[in-house]
Amino acid sequence: MTTLRGPGPRVVVLGVLTTIATACGPPSSMAPAGIKPVPSVDQAISPAGWMPVVYGKAQVSVPGGSRITFGGCPVTSVTVFLGHGPEQLFCPAETGEHTTAYLEPIQPPFLQRSREKPIAVNGIDTLPEFGSPSTGGYQVPSLGVQVIATGTLARKILSTLTYSPRAVALATGPVPRLSSSWHRVSFGGISVAVPRSWRIKRQQAWGTCLPDGINVFTHEVFLDAGSSESAFQCPYITPGSVGQPAIDGVTIDPGTYGPLADVGRYANCEDVHGLRVCPSATEDGRLTLVMAVHLVGRASPIAVEIGTSGNGMMARAILWSLLAS
Repeated sequence: MTTLRGPGPRVVVLGVLTTIATACGPPSSMAPAGIKPVPSVDQAISPAGWMPVVYGKAQVSVPGGSRITFGGCPVTSVTVFLGHGPEQLFCPAETGEHTTAYLEPIQPPFLQRSREKPIAVNGIDTLPEFGSPSTGGYQVPSLGVQVIATGTLARKILSTLTYSPRAVALATGPVPRLSSSWHRVSFGGISVAVPRSWRIKRQQAWGTCLPDGINVFTHEVFLDAGSSESAFQCPYITPGSVGQPAIDGVTIDPGTYGPLADVGRYANCEDVHGLRVCPSATEDGRLTLVMAVHLVGRASPIAVEIGTSGNGMMARAILWSLLAS
């Protein structure tokens, strides 16, 4: 099996969890013998000045300032399309050095026709879709995604494949041990553990002016009753704007209005301390983990949204700390 190494020092992607050495980060547990370890985000493969782009369980890195979009035509030196590509027939010819990347749901017909030898990209098995992973694209069956890139930086982008923080947060396996510097916050019938240093903000009506894909605030617990919709006059945000950085934070909304309104479908539910937790399965490059939390005796689910930054261990610790209050 061939191994493709990304730029920078290479680290093992699948390994036991290590302690998060941050002031407010939770130490993680070690995987007992015989138990599959939790995957990890290989942050060392991202070149300096590059930023992560997530799509479901997959993540690649692109130069900072790249355009992240769901459609349209490439208008910057690096454009990343999530879910589908542009209508090439109507796009003007590109001039100069351009790179275009696509992160899409895996296409079963291509997978069935593939006769190529699997290639490991930073420890993750891939199937070349055409050419080779360094020049064209590949499918990642274990992550349910295919990655295609063309142009000057195609090889470099394709070599940065790793697990996304979402994949880490939702993975089965050892649950992180919470730091003594954390405390519990209760709202809407559930409680969650967060760093004690995080601010707590309360709001009755649902609505923010944050970019699409983010309904959490940096190092903040946002408790929104969701009793009505806010009538904010938000500035217009051009579709396909420059990529936004992921942040750490959590939002809880037990009301009628909230982040669940944007969820098209759900993935398999998990049992978290007696709560049925159903994460969104909408593959839209979301920078947060949106979940419907079902509480026994309550007709409608409670919305919980957790920021998924860095290596995903903060999100994992928060998710698996959920309890009925």
